[in-house]
Amino acid sequence: MKAIRRVLYAPATVIGRGSSYSFMNALCEAIRFQWRCLAFSSMVHFHGGWFTWGTASGFRNLVGQIARRSGCAAFIPNYRLAPEHPFPAAIDDTSACVGALRDRAARVTVSGDSAGGNLALLLASRHELGLAGVVALSPVTDLALGGASWQAKAAADPYFTREQVQSLVDGYLAGHDPKDPAASSLTPR
Repeated sequence: MKAIRRVLYAPATVIGRGSSYSFMNALCEAIRFQWRCLAFSSMVHFHGGWFTWGTASGFRNLVGQIARRSGCAAFIPNYRLAPEHPFPAAIDDTSACVGALRDRAARVTVSGDSAGGNLALLLASRHELGLAGVVALSPVTDLALGGASWQAKAAADPYFTREQVQSLVDGYLAGHDPKDPAASSLTPR
């Protein structure tokens, strides 16, 4: 797994042709992330992967298209992944990234998909960050996996079984309470 991650996390500098798609590597609070131009408004997108896999480079095209059309700077952090770095490493990394960017940009919006959607929603609940907005694409919001759809819709989703997802969540939480509002964005505060 570590050898695969070394290859996946190798830095990339360009994702297409022309300066509008150019990404450069930067370091912010010990988090390597890729960014596209400096602008008044910035967006940070957190990749999915059930907190255990996924990379910033896998989302450069999607985020690059959004950034190009919206005219904002786009950041995609490679936050630390479980099981090597369990909860709260991902939220600590993404919070540090947004906080450092907040010091440099007038408006910061966060977005994320799957596990990244959970991270975006968790950061949006922190009012001290003063985010301009949040977009969550199919977010993982209930790490207790308590929804009835896990049983009722099991046959409709052959990609993720409840047992498989439970294993991924257990690796991420490493014994932490899945109902803790700091981990599950759906949990009432």
